[in-house]
Amino acid sequence: MKKIHAIVTMVTAVAAASQAFDTVYTWDNGGTNYNWSMAENWDADTVPVSGNIQLRFQDGDGASYRLNNDLGTLRMRKMDFVNTPAWVVQGDSIELGGTTADGSEMKLYNAVQAVTLVFDINENPDVANKEMELELVNSTLVINGTLSGSESRHIKVNLSGASFGTLRVTGEITSQGDINLTSSGALFELKSTGEWTSYIHGAGTNNAVIGTGSASLDGTLILDLSGASATENDSWQIVELDSTNVVYGADFNVDGFTESESGVWDTVTNGMVYTFAESNSTLTVTGPEPEDPPESASLQIAASAGTVLVTSTNLSAQHTHTIWKTGGLAGSWVEQAGTATTGVSSATWTFSPATNEFYKLISE
Repeated sequence: MKKIHAIVTMVTAVAAASQAFDTVYTWDNGGTNYNWSMAENWDADTVPVSGNIQLRFQDGDGASYRLNNDLGTLRMRKMDFVNTPAWVVQGDSIELGGTTADGSEMKLYNAVQAVTLVFDINENPDVANKEMELELVNSTLVINGTLSGSESRHIKVNLSGASFGTLRVTGEITSQGDINLTSSGALFELKSTGEWTSYIHGAGTNNAVIGTGSASLDGTLILDLSGASATENDSWQIVELDSTNVVYGADFNVDGFTESESGVWDTVTNGMVYTFAESNSTLTVTGPEPEDPPESASLQIAASAGTVLVTSTNLSAQHTHTIWKTGGLAGSWVEQAGTATTGVSSATWTFSPATNEFYKLISE
């Protein structure tokens, strides 16, 4: 499958050596509230300032804090949660990208319970390297805001050899890169309130969930077709994991698509039908938009040499047409076996004569 430039990756490689930061701010919870703007909450009693900085949250006292970023948009290169309880971080958005050409990182190490981020995580538009690494070591990170990024952003989720790491989405991921699960312990969870967008371009070119991990999809898949090709049989693999590692939940849905049958989702755009199948996690252009059956299609019935001829003209060649018959207007209509026909503009069906028979044409 061809790929666009941005990549969301969940890998097991050992993390690279730490790079120097201008300032490291460590949360010590020394203030009277949980606001980032209170200097006493930081080890040096200094409020963080945007730049090539690291924020570090570690070794909570067991309480479940709700920390609040009230500093406006804070730009940083790294944020760590180490041995923390179930903390929730809310408030203003952050830009994870620092002010240098280096990439950025968010790390959860042996977090006792899930750490939930309610704010938005954006990229730093001023740096050349957009790479963002989410390092989850026996931890779960919950994205309850928006994790965004352009095509030049690389987002890497790294387990560093840990037994598990879960990226759970209850908000939305709009970053235009892959989610790469290269460890069997890596799990991507799209919860019922979550949304994840795959951007569809030319045939086979899109961002996807790839690798050898697992995916549990129970939220909303958004297939952005604004740049999609429209040639019949073009296809895109949306989830490239082994099918046995992919589970679609009861609340799973594809935004703007209709579930035409169990696990099959259709929509019409660019004059073509696009179909997503849960069975193989593939989006396919299945054909042109069906025409409505012409209103002028009608039946003509005539008796000839012991037979009844039922003829219809001006049929839609894109539809399947069948004849239904009843022994009286008050009787039940029964589809006549062997009468289904398609790809024709007119047709004639032959029946043995009987009294009080009525015929009708069904086009689907």
